[in-house]
Amino acid sequence: KYGSGNKALYTFFEMTFSGGWPNNASRVVKEVNPFYAIFFAVYVVFVVFGMLRIIAALFVSETLQQSNRDAEIMVWHNTSKSKKLKRDIEELFEMADTSHDGLITFQELDDLLSHPKVRAWLSEFGINPTDTQMIFDLLDD
Repeated sequence: KYGSGNKALYTFFEMTFSGGWPNNASRVVKEVNPFYAIFFAVYVVFVVFGMLRIIAALFVSETLQQSNRDAEIMVWHNTSKSKKLKRDIEELFEMADTSHDGLITFQELDDLLSHPKVRAWLSEFGINPTDTQMIFDLLDD
């Protein structure tokens, strides 16, 4: 079984991937020389350590790729949310512009802020809808 280089190479392949390395190593240690036990111990430690490192690297790589995908999804979601908010605000101002002149007067804004839905919507953004003058001054700048 161990007579040539090809047979020895096949034995190492078999030891590494079959899980039956103790059977092969035991025979060499018992029949050839007991010092081969050190060689096999070092070999098994390095092979097992190397495979564990490769498997861990694959997990880390996949985790990093997934986190990048999550960041891309978050950016896409925030962008679409911002676009929707912009459309909602444009619709709100178009609704407030009752004179259809493209400008919102203080009275139009005051009428708009009297609607409960608009008040609730502005409150969600942390804007106090009761102070019409302050909102008008902020928008006027």
